[in-house]
Amino acid sequence: MAERKFLDCDGDTWTEYEPGWLRLTERANGSTMFVGSVVSIEEARDEHGPLTEIRPDVRAQVVADLRAKAARDWPGIGVFLEDIIAVVMGGVDGKPVEG
Repeated sequence: MAERKFLDCDGDTWTEYEPGWLRLTERANGSTMFVGSVVSIEEARDEHGPLTEIRPDVRAQVVADLRAKAARDWPGIGVFLEDIIAVVMGGVDGKPVEG
């Protein structure tokens, strides 16, 4: 299971280490006070305001994977790879596609 990460209303980072359970992993103000504290996701929502899930940058991962694959298996792809990457990063019309 990939760890999900959340920001609370103070900008602190919580990491889901088991389904439904969060651990405070980073404080927005740089303090280490309470880092490592464990609470249920419901408790975090109740005590620390709404939580916003931090989603990984999927497009950046796709680009990194394409570059690695090209370096290993597609030596002659050349400029065509950059065209593919441009579509991944900016959409067909140069505008990012949501989702």
